[in-house]
Amino acid sequence: MEWQITMQRYVDIQTDSGFKAVFGEERNREVLIDLLNAFFPLPSRWRCQNL
Repeated sequence: MEWQITMQRYVDIQTDSGFKAVFGEERNREVLIDLLNAFFPLPSRWRCQNL
């Protein structure tokens, strides 16, 4: 039996640098907005719409 090892890259978002790497990019803006709205469940008029 042959074992094949594949390298994958993961980012730990529990660290400051990992959080910034994932959520600090413009292309992930909507993901950050969704995260903020999940942490702070507010009425729709108070929810984060834009950064």
